[in-house]
Amino acid sequence: MNVLIKPAGAACNLACAYCFYCQLAKQRQVKSCQFLAWSDMAAFLDAAFKRAIPQLNLTFQGGEPTLRGLDFYRQVVSYVKEKSPASMRVNYAIQSNASLIDRAWARFLRDEEFLVGISLDGPPAIHDRYRRSHTGQASFEAVWSGIEALRAEQVSFNILTVVHRDLAVAIDEVYAFYREAGFEYQQYIACLDPIGDRGAAAWSLSPEVYGDFLIRLFDLWFDELCAGHYRSIGFFDQLILLLRGQLPTVCGMLGVCTAQYVIEADASVYPCDFYCSDAYLLGSIHDGLERLDERRRALQFLESSYALPPKCQRCRYLQVCRGQCRRQRDDGAELGLNYFCRAYQRFFDACFERLLLCAKRL
Repeated sequence: MNVLIKPAGAACNLACAYCFYCQLAKQRQVKSCQFLAWSDMAAFLDAAFKRAIPQLNLTFQGGEPTLRGLDFYRQVVSYVKEKSPASMRVNYAIQSNASLIDRAWARFLRDEEFLVGISLDGPPAIHDRYRRSHTGQASFEAVWSGIEALRAEQVSFNILTVVHRDLAVAIDEVYAFYREAGFEYQQYIACLDPIGDRGAAAWSLSPEVYGDFLIRLFDLWFDELCAGHYRSIGFFDQLILLLRGQLPTVCGMLGVCTAQYVIEADASVYPCDFYCSDAYLLGSIHDGLERLDERRRALQFLESSYALPPKCQRCRYLQVCRGQCRRQRDDGAELGLNYFCRAYQRFFDACFERLLLCAKRL
């Protein structure tokens, strides 16, 4: 069972210009302006514990999830240790901007074996372009302080970078900065515009620019690999898994949606982080998992992701592309076609043979 929890909702100490979740939350009829109550969290855990599942994955995200306070997370971990079935493994992850992480936070994340993701958009000049506070203050210095706290406590973490237009064209500079910083685990996600409003913002990412970015990133990564240094780039790792006949570990790489629960701060539940809107509201934590599942089936949320347009079905790269994430397919130039289809086509044309080589040798 995969659960994404937003204990502070869309609340954040930063006001990143491109934040899709802030835009999405503002469109809901009922605005959540609260923290997730412990009673709501406990109610969901109790329901999850009653299900005969071998593994429960809890990911905390936002907004900024550390705003909920360290004591909340200590309470979650303590409750899980006390109440969860012996046959169930519970895994934790957190995605943070790191600006509020200190040594106490870092020790807790290390001791409880949280998978930690840190949002960082390259060196200061690029990072601070769109990742600023509500008063317009640059955030890089605070983020770097959090990273130093994690390193001081020997916490493993990955870097999550949002690829907007300015960053995409500066990938050489970004990659060199990450290499110098010793970041061995990196993920890059395409910046999302609101559905139906593609390309209008200063940070908007076009398929042409994204294609150039993917090819250049692969060139940089592959050159390092040939020199004997393997650096984990999430997208390339997932492609290699697919080429080796294995399932990817990231839902967007499956090409279809999977059953999961997104819990908002007001205890409302949605089927996906990208679809936390009124139209996709499944209900409340207190409705019970069965009723939430029934609502998801009634919406045909999973089933509607299965169909691929004829162009995808005929594509020679279907095995590794799979149409990618449904969210990008909901705003394609053609019905059901990924908005970045041209970018992926160009990337695979340029890099597929080298990817095959990696799949054989890694």
